[in-house]
Parts: sequence; structure tokens; C-alpha cells
Amino acid sequence: PCAEDTYKITEGRDPCEECPERSSTLGATGSDQYEDCFEICEPGDTARDEGPGCRECAQDTYKDAEGRDPCTPCDDGYSTEGAVGQDSADDCLEICEAGYTGAEEGTGCVICPDNTYKVEPGRQACNPCREGTETEGNTGGDEADDCLEQCGPGQEGAPEGPGCVACAKDFYQGE
Repeated sequence: PCAEDTYKITEGRDPCEECPERSSTLGATGSDQYEDCFEICEPGDTARDEGPGCRECAQDTYKDAEGRDPCTPCDDGYSTEGAVGQDSADDCLEICEAGYTGAEEGTGCVICPDNTYKVEPGRQACNPCREGTETEGNTGGDEADDCLEQCGPGQEGAPEGPGCVACAKDFYQGE
């Protein structure tokens, strides 16, 4: 029979043919068809569901070694953010909760700085407060109402919500 990584389609005494470069019979001997030579998939790719070829790892998975092994799912709470064909566990990024954004370096999250907020989970950037509002030094804003209106003279912060109300009788706000 033909040795590992070779095949022979015809009968007779002709030698077996080698599988194409970057393909293998995966340890099988006696292969009698070209399709027994399976492509060795690069990192980030895995075996097709059928046939000898490869396909990219789906989103939220990765594969860091060559071969036909399946792709590894990202840990719970991590995502490739829609990217496919990932070849490292570092490509699985933490899904940041509201009030946090993706770190510029690494896979983790950082709190939204003061004068910003972020409502949705994910790694998108924190939103700046609209003009005339601020978080008064607070960080991790997770809703637009965390940006408080800056009240003018004769006004103070509303007891509920981000707005301003007139100062009560016999009280003042000078700045």
C-alpha cells in the first residue's frame, strides 16, 4: 500500500504520488484517491465540514496552531467582535459592561473617564457629555443622565435628574 502522505489512483506498479505541499493523509496509508490528501490548515483556519480544504474560524473562536483541529471558543464574556479567522486567545476581547470601554492595549476593559458615559455593553468608545454638561469628576457613567447640566447663577441642580431649578426663596447660587 501507499505510505502516509501519498496516494495512487491507478492499478499497476507505478509509484505512489506525494500529496501536494501543505497537505497530508493524516496518518492513513493505502490512500487510493487525491481527496485523501487533506490541506493542513493555518492557525486561524480549521477543516471544512466536508472535503479536504480549510475554512476560517468563525467569530468568537480562534485556533493558534496549524492542523485540522476545531477552533476554540472564546471564554464566556469575551468576543472577537465579529472578526473571523483569529489565531490567538488574545483575539478574544472582554465584552465591557456599560460605563466601561475596551482598553487601548490588551483584552480588558477600562472605566469611562469623567465627562463621558456609555450605555451599551461592548468595547465601543465612551460618549462625551453634551456641551454644557459634565459628570462633576465621576467616572463610569452608564447613562446620558450621568452628565449633569451646569447650572447658572440663581439656579441649583434639580433633586431628580440632570437639569437645573431656580434657587429656593431666601437662597442664592452666585457662580
